[in-house]
Amino acid sequence: MNNREIIEEIYKLYEQKMFYIAFSILKDESAAEDAVQDAFIKLINNISRIKNPDSDRTKAYIITTIKNTTIDLYRKRKRDLELFDDNCLDDVTYHTDNGSSDIDIKNLIIQEELNKLPYKYKEIILLHIEKKLSVQDIAKIQGISYNAARKRYERGIKALRKNVLSAINSQKTKIL
Repeated sequence: MNNREIIEEIYKLYEQKMFYIAFSILKDESAAEDAVQDAFIKLINNISRIKNPDSDRTKAYIITTIKNTTIDLYRKRKRDLELFDDNCLDDVTYHTDNGSSDIDIKNLIIQEELNKLPYKYKEIILLHIEKKLSVQDIAKIQGISYNAARKRYERGIKALRKNVLSAINSQKTKIL
């Protein structure tokens, strides 16, 4: 059996099981599909470890791969969601003439404050959140150490949070 046939067999045998595992952790169909796709990429990259797609050993390896991939995705999504403490944003009520929603205005404030950050912080935040690059990959791209990239990201997020909260509080006073 060649590598392509092995992958096809794995897909036939395990795709639904992998989706079920991912969905049971993430509770989101789209995210579960992403997790399965990421897991298959990992499996393809490590295809040499798989000799018989229908063996118990292969099944255990695939289950471990999808669980770990899904948990990694869950943690990443959680970190991205924790970027801003939504509790501080929820109590803000905006009244606009053009009918913009609260979420649109919150996103606008975040975008405005992100654009005010120094370039070295803004760039790393955008690469991490929008391009979904790891801090380690960003460090390589920028030609800096992992620790320097991580510190820039942390400082940028800290400054962004502070600026967004300040802008929101300023908006609250304007409303009141």
